[in-house]
Amino acid sequence: QVLVTDHKKELMRVLIRSAGADDASDPQNEAERLQQVLGTLAQLADGTDKPPSVPDFLRPHFTWLVMGDHNDRSGDAAAQRRFLRSLTIMVHLIGPHLPQFAPKVMAHLTSALERPSLSVRNTALAAWLLLV
Repeated sequence: QVLVTDHKKELMRVLIRSAGADDASDPQNEAERLQQVLGTLAQLADGTDKPPSVPDFLRPHFTWLVMGDHNDRSGDAAAQRRFLRSLTIMVHLIGPHLPQFAPKVMAHLTSALERPSLSVRNTALAAWLLLV
């Protein structure tokens, strides 16, 4: 339990990044799968009988998780797509707290629309549909 508590942000990053790595998967389906895993992680990290909901657990770490994928945001097209899929998954997971982070998410999606790669722009457009 101490290990999970001490490394919960890193565990969340790895789980979300891994879920975003699969081009063939639907981000909404991946978010639903992660919902259960992150719920268990929240329970272990919180250590109480009533752990926080996944959006409440994710909220204080959302910006750290997004900024932590700097290499994906500035890397090649495949890395950029992985970042955008991971961001889309996080948008699904953050749920009711999305308005707090919408400007940051919109800035990343707008930036992705300016990339030369058509696949990156398509991934960004798919994420925009979720946001609006």
